[in-house]
Amino acid sequence: MTRSRAPRRALANTALLLASCVATLLVFEVALRLLHPKYEHLADAASLFESANGVARIPNYRGIRRDPDTLAPHPFFHNNFGFRQHRDFSAEKLDSSVNVGFFGDSFTENAEVPAQFSFTEPLDYLLNVDAGSGEEGIGRGGINVLNFGMAHYGLSHSLLRYETWKFKQTLDHVFYVHCVNDVGDDSQRGVFRLDDAGQLTRLERPRSVFWALLSKMHLSYLAWDAASRLTALLAETAYKAKQPVYLVDRAKQPVFLRRWPVFSDEGVPSALALFRQQLRRFKAAAEQDGARFTLVYLPMEDYAASGVADIVREEGVETINLRNCFGERDPAHLRTPWAESPYRFRSDWHWNGQANRLAAVCLHRFLERRLGLPRLSEEQVEQALA
Repeated sequence: MTRSRAPRRALANTALLLASCVATLLVFEVALRLLHPKYEHLADAASLFESANGVARIPNYRGIRRDPDTLAPHPFFHNNFGFRQHRDFSAEKLDSSVNVGFFGDSFTENAEVPAQFSFTEPLDYLLNVDAGSGEEGIGRGGINVLNFGMAHYGLSHSLLRYETWKFKQTLDHVFYVHCVNDVGDDSQRGVFRLDDAGQLTRLERPRSVFWALLSKMHLSYLAWDAASRLTALLAETAYKAKQPVYLVDRAKQPVFLRRWPVFSDEGVPSALALFRQQLRRFKAAAEQDGARFTLVYLPMEDYAASGVADIVREEGVETINLRNCFGERDPAHLRTPWAESPYRFRSDWHWNGQANRLAAVCLHRFLERRLGLPRLSEEQVEQALA
């Protein structure tokens, strides 16, 4: 009798342990959602899986997001192409207009602010504003600014987003908004790797209901955040020491983990090599389709001495440095660490509505010169954005 009860007791104990673990995870999940809903725009995002693209937003979606500081809700929606902006676009409209596309991550998508405060919206308005009668009004209007941004995109996803968009040849100007974590994101969870010949090759990811369920849990993003911060710290240390970093001994690594970048042996030198090849391919693809390719540096970092800046210069990529533009309009910006900057949220490192507005003004001045548009005075710009 004792022997027959032992397996049942062990099975019951195992079931009880599993139930306790599941209950504990659910308690932490609920607590995280209620007390620190930082990841709701990721876990609750309406997304669809595309084999060529990883993840893209569902067209014509309507939802709610929250301000990171005040938690005040604001509408979150996608247009007919899955872009986060007010107006829809038709193929006929794109064919007859000058089209400017911005590719990037969460700093481009801007889920943290209402759509009208995301830099692409005031930029679109400024480029099409009525500059008055006579010569000043010539050349303005008929310009579309398209927002291809999506949270957690690296350069690899932006590249594939461009390559797989069926109207890509209608784009006249392609801007890639580079964030400081893009190189690390691509080496951890990008969709490309370098083969033995140093050429780009696709990384296939496993797909299952299990991973789909994990993507809806806030705890998944908390764990991912922790892993990303640890990886970034190790990568930065390795870069300063000019040594590759290995998160896991590849010889001892389970085969199924080798398919996932976060467990790969990508060090900073190979990550920068991957960045170079992706940047080269993006620039070449845009130019082949008749567009001008430009890289935008965000305002929170000084890229001048970074490995990324060296690669960008060597590849002959035109750049816009928003840090310098912010500094010209607000000299204190260059002396203020991003952690203390008035241009970011207090509880989130993303830029706020004030920063997006200033970015729109900076990008407008750049495009105003490039497109040969009649110049708006500072007063006209302020009045248009009032």
